[in-house]
Amino acid sequence: RLGAGELRACHAPKVVELEARPDAAIHNRAQGLLAKALLAREEGRLDDAAQIYEQGLNSCPAVVVFSSYAAMERADRHDPEKALAILEQGIKRYPSNPKLHEDAGYLAAFLKQPTKALRLLETALQLSRKPGQAGEKGVLLALARTHYRIGDASSLRKAISYFESAARAFGNRGLPFLRDVLALILAR
Repeated sequence: RLGAGELRACHAPKVVELEARPDAAIHNRAQGLLAKALLAREEGRLDDAAQIYEQGLNSCPAVVVFSSYAAMERADRHDPEKALAILEQGIKRYPSNPKLHEDAGYLAAFLKQPTKALRLLETALQLSRKPGQAGEKGVLLALARTHYRIGDASSLRKAISYFESAARAFGNRGLPFLRDVLALILAR
């Protein structure tokens, strides 16, 4: 459980710090909460971890809190729907974060919501191509895999295009996973 001092630290940030760098201030305050949530998660106290994550979302909503909470819901609690809802909350708070869109796209694809998955992944791709961002290779693979799973002629053509773009982005290594190479061969 969080002490009163820790909650005050999140609720009463220095005004100057927030005005100068709001995302960095939120991120710094969220680190303490995140460490506690991760410890509770590691110890198998998932309800406690969820409570700490919820406190973080309410008082220090950093991207890392949304991502970590969603990962716990998906992997440890086996609740991908809740994980997707958490990521969608994060997207509302941080609409220009490509990783939140990418992770939500993966979950939507897993939940067999291809239209939603493609929309989220296309946004992630656009955002990952902006200066200072990363992750384009992974998003290209996610788009290729999602189109491949849809499997109609139009989607297979798009899958080929995304697989080829991903292979170029990875450079001399080409596609990093055999399953993607095989999917590309089959799609052709």
